[in-house]
Amino acid sequence: MKLLQLLAVLLLLCCVGYGQVPKKQVPKNHARIKPAPNKKFFALSIGGAFNLPECLKRAQPTPMYVPGEPHWCWKDPSGTPKSGDPAPSPVNDDVLVHFPPDDAPVYSISSGLSCRIENAKLQRITFHTNGTRATNEVIEALTSLYGKPTKQEPVTVENNVGDAFQSVNSFWQFTDLMIDYRAVDGDLSLGTVWIETPAARKARIEAEKKTQVEKDK
Repeated sequence: MKLLQLLAVLLLLCCVGYGQVPKKQVPKNHARIKPAPNKKFFALSIGGAFNLPECLKRAQPTPMYVPGEPHWCWKDPSGTPKSGDPAPSPVNDDVLVHFPPDDAPVYSISSGLSCRIENAKLQRITFHTNGTRATNEVIEALTSLYGKPTKQEPVTVENNVGDAFQSVNSFWQFTDLMIDYRAVDGDLSLGTVWIETPAARKARIEAEKKTQVEKDK
């Protein structure tokens, strides 16, 4: 009798569970990566065609860019033109993008935006900030453009005499855009922001690793 009751219970359990497939468990902290809400930084569109004109320049007595240009334009990364003749549009080049004084990001200490162009498209923007003094201001500005950071990591940094301070590295990740912000980059008075395509970031990280290996030899 007990055997029959046991068989009946097992049959009932099989009937209840038949056809049910366990749902895939998704970690609570797992978030699906989405496209960036915005791929622009001021007049520039990361991943898009680079259409800025060359900055005005004078050929005499020696080639130089006209100071105080009131428009967005690009320069040779050295800050000095190679010649007084019009330069070809950047295709696979590094350029320095000049911004008008009224458009200058208040948290940037760079004279321009260092940009990487590949196949005539903007792949990366790099600029420097005023280190620890500008941390909150930079995070607020980037958050207003791209939303809250995907990840923030506290880091310990030191000044020139070895005193330790707490800083933070912030990272925004999207399917088509990535933003890296090191509030302190080698010096308490210097921070760095990279706004780039995923491919450009991968190339940069690989280059940084290669450079570090060379230094360690």
